[in-house]
Amino acid sequence: MIPPPPAAPDGGSISPEVRQGVIAGIIGLLGMSTRVMLMDEKVGAVWVIKRLVAASVVAWASGAVLESYITNAKLLYAVVGVCGYLAPEVAQAAEDFVKAKLRGKVVEAERAAGIKPKSNGKRTSKPKRGRK
Repeated sequence: MIPPPPAAPDGGSISPEVRQGVIAGIIGLLGMSTRVMLMDEKVGAVWVIKRLVAASVVAWASGAVLESYITNAKLLYAVVGVCGYLAPEVAQAAEDFVKAKLRGKVVEAERAAGIKPKSNGKRTSKPKRGRK
């Protein structure tokens, strides 16, 4: 008797989340590599590697967040590629968003505790009296 041929690998052993993350990371890496190739200035290899890794991480995070909002896989991968290309800007926008949220929570907590917000050091000017 001849044993049946082995089943074709269907990727069933890899979870969909890991597969999505790897694909998003690769697409982000390719997006940033495009940006690096289009640059006119000379940069070092360490700088390029840092940017490529950052682009992979940003693309992975963007893919994880946008996966529930964008249902079309091709559109999702296109957006992930753009996020990889714009990784420094996306990371800065995310950082600014988190800082604004944290600042809002601090102000909210200060108000609840009855603490007055810090002034900016400028004196308020009094209205000038008109001359007679």
